[in-house]
Amino acid sequence: MAKHVVYNIKYDTDGAKVKLPDRLEIELPDDITDPDEIAEELSDAISDITGFCHFGFMIEGEDEFNVKM
Repeated sequence: MAKHVVYNIKYDTDGAKVKLPDRLEIELPDDITDPDEIAEELSDAISDITGFCHFGFMIEGEDEFNVKM
């Protein structure tokens, strides 16, 4: 499993005051290597973990990667 750190998550809380994590560490299968597929899987995982949709996030790594949804 490959670990990915996502941060600066812009949640869609629909105005609700909710305490949500700014940073998450998410593991994905090693066979997912395409950057677009990684971003999509991480996006789904953020929503699955927090219960909230989001507008985008950053992926920590060699090259910081900004994902906008």
